[in-house]
Amino acid sequence: MYQLSTADRDEIATHLDRLIRENATLKAKLQQQQTTTTTTNNSLFLELLSVIDALDYLNTYLAENPNPPPAFHQRLPHSIRAITTKLETALADKGIKSIDIPLNLPADFHFCTAVTRQPRTDIPPQSVIKVTRRGFYTGESVLRAAEIVISTEETPTTQNP
Repeated sequence: MYQLSTADRDEIATHLDRLIRENATLKAKLQQQQTTTTTTNNSLFLELLSVIDALDYLNTYLAENPNPPPAFHQRLPHSIRAITTKLETALADKGIKSIDIPLNLPADFHFCTAVTRQPRTDIPPQSVIKVTRRGFYTGESVLRAAEIVISTEETPTTQNP
């Protein structure tokens, strides 16, 4: 039967002690990360709830006032833009940003998807004519590609004599 020497036992005990301390440190770090994640998520959720509150207010007003006054119609675009800005700010605070797609330049298909094409002669083929749905990214990752309309070469028409 093999017997461990005192030196081997001491070395194993030292390694085991180090592993136990590392395990405790890792557990503490994991707990800290979970707490930070929970706090960050709760902050985002509260910001998103304020967006829901604004939409609820708008829906309630429209339900209670089926024929709103003309002043309401004039303020509506501003109100919707304010809600959109609030949501964009909440997302930007968490690192989620809108992808800027320049118009009349060739499309970068890493960040966008063509949903339709239109013949155009004034700009190069596969240039962005219009953004139909914004895209968003976080860090280096595209969360959702922008949806765009791109140009194509105008197809020649044949005329019958």
